Order: sequence, then structure tokens, then C-alpha cells
Amino acid sequence: MRIQILPAIILLLLSVLTDAYIISDIRRLCARAIRNTVTWIYSLISLACYVLVIIMLAWPKKDPTEPILTPMWLLFIYLSVYIPKIVYAFLSLIGRIFLRQKPAQSKWDLIVGMTMALILFVSLWSGTIYTRNIIEVNNVDVYSDRLPESFDGLRILQFSDLHAGTWGNDTTFVSELVDSINAQQADLVVFTGDFVNRVANELEPFVPVLSRIKAPMGVYGVLGNHDYGGYAEWPDSTGIPKNVNRLKDLIRKTGMKLLCNETTMLRNDKDSLALIGVENWGEPPFNQLGDLVKAYAPDSVPSVALNDTVFKVLLTHNPNHWDQVVREISNVDLSMAGHTHAMQAMFEVAGHRWSPASWKYPQWGGLYESQCKKGQPMYLYVNIGAGEVGYPARIGVARPEINVITLRRNKEE
Repeated sequence: MRIQILPAIILLLLSVLTDAYIISDIRRLCARAIRNTVTWIYSLISLACYVLVIIMLAWPKKDPTEPILTPMWLLFIYLSVYIPKIVYAFLSLIGRIFLRQKPAQSKWDLIVGMTMALILFVSLWSGTIYTRNIIEVNNVDVYSDRLPESFDGLRILQFSDLHAGTWGNDTTFVSELVDSINAQQADLVVFTGDFVNRVANELEPFVPVLSRIKAPMGVYGVLGNHDYGGYAEWPDSTGIPKNVNRLKDLIRKTGMKLLCNETTMLRNDKDSLALIGVENWGEPPFNQLGDLVKAYAPDSVPSVALNDTVFKVLLTHNPNHWDQVVREISNVDLSMAGHTHAMQAMFEVAGHRWSPASWKYPQWGGLYESQCKKGQPMYLYVNIGAGEVGYPARIGVARPEINVITLRRNKEE
């Protein structure tokens, strides 16, 4: 978890200005007898929040031996207090400006501001107490006449972004996740990256739990940006490769097969299907390790091999890889990604979903359809993840997700 200095300074400055404004409201609205007492109580609570921020900023967050849980929770507690306060101050200020000529309505700014602040506070804490523990299973069908007949009806279960460090040594949620995965009785299980937050050892307590995942055609996975150790500072240049090797060893112990820029052919009767896995296709500051050509066509003409008649399923952590590479050079039928988490905040009204992730990612959650240059359909499913990073909460309807994709040759009439 990276805390940038400039955003931290801006947030602290905004918090101080917000507190100054709220104190002015207290002085304006409270009776003289209790005005000073309320001001002091409010100021002490605010001071305690600033102490939390100072501890969080001073915490050795990049030390690979230090747990990530403490700074995550400190950040969340602070934000859960100050985001509602900032919203209150903004709405109150707007109300003051527009109602300054209407004394009889002068308290509407207070009522509206406090109501919205309370709703936000409850939403944030319900996101960590409730929503982050409610596993959602989504079922979708993908149709393609390129699918071999013997694979018609194949069910692929995807989960993603476990971020094991968020749970410390508590395996309760992950055990429930594994039970939910096995309950779907899918033919194939895939994981699309981010086993951990920073370091490989975060996964160790969860190895026995994850080893319970079973599927007739196997359990496969790829690495995500958090799995390469880039969020920690290492004593020397050997730290990152040692960390990655350690993570790969732990993953092997779970029984999951990692696909690192490689392809495995899944066979059913006389038919076959290509399951391709690429390493993380990073965006700055991460390296672009994912290589679709290397994974599928290392010894062939890429433009020919990547557009052959084989039905192809691709596991890639970052959904932007689909937009910027996969659709441009291949006819991969189905890509599966994670990474976005829907920024752990998603809202739904009348069947329409929205997430702040849409500001950054054209494809941020759910199923997307396009076409390759030859006009054949191409699909992408973006799983919004099971764990958290940055703050330990999932807001609105951004519940931990398992999705099951059923491959079909033809749409049912």
C-alpha cells in the first residue's frame, strides 16, 4: 500500500479546514452554556484522528517483515470519519450561501449535511462489517460457434484478487470462499492474479485452505501486480526474485497450476481448447511482463498462430490488456481478468451499475463483448475480486465475487 506524500498533505489540509468550519458551526449553533465543552470534545476527537494519520504515515509500510493490517485499518478509520465530515462541511457551506437570505430555513444546511454524513459513515462501516463478507456468485453464458462440440456446456469458475495479507492469519473468510467455489461444481477453476498484497509469506496461512479447491479439469492461475513484491522495499536486488519464487512454491502447494506466459491444452474426447496464462501486463510503475505471443506462439508466426481456429481462453490480470493488446493481435475467444476491484465501491440503481473504477478502466466489472479484426466475437469477463487492498471494506454492492461462465455453441431459442 503506497501512501503518496502530496495527496496525504492535501487530505490533511482539507481535514484541518473541515474541522475549522465544523467548529465554527458548533460555536454558531450550540447554546452558550455547552458551547465550550462541545468544542473541546470535538477538538480532542479530531486530534486523536490526526494522531492515527501520523502513526499511519510513520508506519514502515514497505518493510516486508511488517504486517499491512495496521496501516490499512488506521487509514480506514480516519477516512470513515473525515469523508463524512468533509461532505457535511461542503453541503453546509452550500446551504449557507443559498439560504443566507432566508433565516427561517437557516438550519436546513445543518440537517441535510448531517444526514448525508451519517449515511456515508454507516455505508463505510457496513462495507467492512457486512459487505466484505457476503460472497456473490454470478452466472453468465458465453456463446461461440467456434467452441468444439464436446466443450459445449463447459463451466469455468473464476475468482480473483484474494489479497491474503488483508486477512492476516484469519482463514475464516477464505475458507467460506473455498466452500462456495467447490459448491458450484465447475469443470474448471481459474484465478486471475493478486494472491497477496506485498510479500509471499502472506499466503502461507491460507495454503491448506486453498488446497481444498477441486475441479475435474484442474485449477489454474496467473500472477497479478501485487504478486511480484513491488510494494515492498528489499534489502538487496535478490529480494524480489526470492519473493516471487517463494510465492510460486506456496501456490504449487495448493495444487494450483500457474501459467506464466504459457499455454496448456485442455482435452475432451477428440477436441481441445487452449488455456493461455500471461504474467501481469503492467502499467507504470509496473513492468509489462505479460507476453501473449510468448505464451501462445513462441515458435510460430504470431499473426497466424494467434488467429488460428483453436478456441482460446486467456487468463490475464489487467483488463486493459484486452483493449490494448489482445483485441489488436488475436482472436482469443474469452479473456478473464481482475485487478480493478471495482475500486471496492459499486452502486446499482434500476439494474444499472456504476463504480468509480469506470473513470480509469473502460472494462471494470462483468462481461464485455467485442469483435476481432475478422469479425469473430471476443469476450472479456472482469471479476471484481474477493479481497481488499488499501482499505478493508467493500462499499455498496461491490461484494466479493465468484463468477461461473458456461461456454455454449448456440443460443437457446
